[in-house]
Amino acid sequence: MRLSAMNQIVGLPLAYPEYRFPAPHDVVPSAVKMRPRPRHLLVGGKGMHVWDQHGVQLLDGMAGNWDALAGHAHGEIAQAAARSIRNFGQCATKSAAAATAEELADRLVDLLPFPAGRMFHTRGAAEASAMAQQLAQHFWKMAGKPHKRSIITRRHADRDKWRQPAMATQSRQDWEGCFNIAAPAWFGYQGLLSEYEFGQAAAHELEKRVLELGADSVAAFIAEPFQTLDGAIYPPYSYWPEIQRICQRYEILLCLDESKSGLGRAGQWLGCVHVGVEPDAVVLGDALTSGYVPMGALLLSQRMADALERDAEPAGHAWESQGMALAGAVALANLNLLDDGQLVAHAANDVGLYLQFCLRERFDGHPLVGEIQGSGMAGALQLSPSPHVKMRFDDPGAVGLLCRDLAWERQLVVQAVEDRIVLAPALIARHDDIDEIIDKLGAALDAAVIALRRP
Repeated sequence: MRLSAMNQIVGLPLAYPEYRFPAPHDVVPSAVKMRPRPRHLLVGGKGMHVWDQHGVQLLDGMAGNWDALAGHAHGEIAQAAARSIRNFGQCATKSAAAATAEELADRLVDLLPFPAGRMFHTRGAAEASAMAQQLAQHFWKMAGKPHKRSIITRRHADRDKWRQPAMATQSRQDWEGCFNIAAPAWFGYQGLLSEYEFGQAAAHELEKRVLELGADSVAAFIAEPFQTLDGAIYPPYSYWPEIQRICQRYEILLCLDESKSGLGRAGQWLGCVHVGVEPDAVVLGDALTSGYVPMGALLLSQRMADALERDAEPAGHAWESQGMALAGAVALANLNLLDDGQLVAHAANDVGLYLQFCLRERFDGHPLVGEIQGSGMAGALQLSPSPHVKMRFDDPGAVGLLCRDLAWERQLVVQAVEDRIVLAPALIARHDDIDEIIDKLGAALDAAVIALRRP
């Protein structure tokens, strides 16, 4: 198997060549004929499998939409939901919360490696992100720096929903201060930088934007540890330590969106451990409930929590379903499976390692695969017409959709994001499930090679 270029780099570069991000690359036609794609309506599921409207059983390589960590139709989660519905409804006041919500907050703070000082429940990751923006701005107001209001994120990231109001009550002015930088996607770069240097150059895009806006106006940088809905794009390992240094230098809060990468998905309880940074805030999403009930959460560092505690007039941050008993009960049952049921440990020390090994063993050197990335129970294959030179197709997405459809024809659910094939199986997967996923995906990509060579 190939070794990453990261293993061949020693020491820090002293200077960076002039670099425009992203760099241009050569392209070649893919000559893919678009085929009519059948529409699958999923009507049921159990464990690692789902069924469509025709009764066809499919192996779910995506755990729904990344979130079904405990798999489909899990009995313990269903029982917890039923008990909650029989016992209680909703608690949505600023002065009271459901007991399950309070228990969940205590449990998360104890479990997660992020040293959280306070937690807020929301209806989903988008609301948690909106709350993170508000509280970051409020934090700097409390610190005597009210002009620090701008938010920086990355283009094409899951939280590009920052660009538009996530709540009807959000004012337009609050969203005009959002700016973005390019994503640190190494594949396709044709310049002179090594992978290590590329990671640092990509991080310096944040510094450039901060200096353009003025450091005294930037409140926070918000991004995913790796970009999940963009195709599981992992930045070089030199990227995140440099991002943290820049945030500390210019007094910028670092907020990580862990709505997809958190709770064991990346091989750790949080992806921030995987990339080696300590954030000021963490966003969690529907993986809290394994996707059974909409829910999100925002965890704040101790210094942000302390600032809120000192505030005589705290910023408004109560959503309609905050403290919802059902969501809290389902999330607690899910956490019991992830922790006491050893699902996170299983993903970190066993099946996640097996998935990463199998992806590289099967697809390293494949004529259609230019890059293999992943950690824990997440992986991605970058498709390329000429893998050895990191070339991209000139009609992005056509080959990715072809491979996805060929996988579905083999009863395997995968995701195609342009020309990246993404896998994110449930944490309950066993080795034989991984073997079946790899075999079906390998057969699909082999079939795609034959289809692309036809005139």
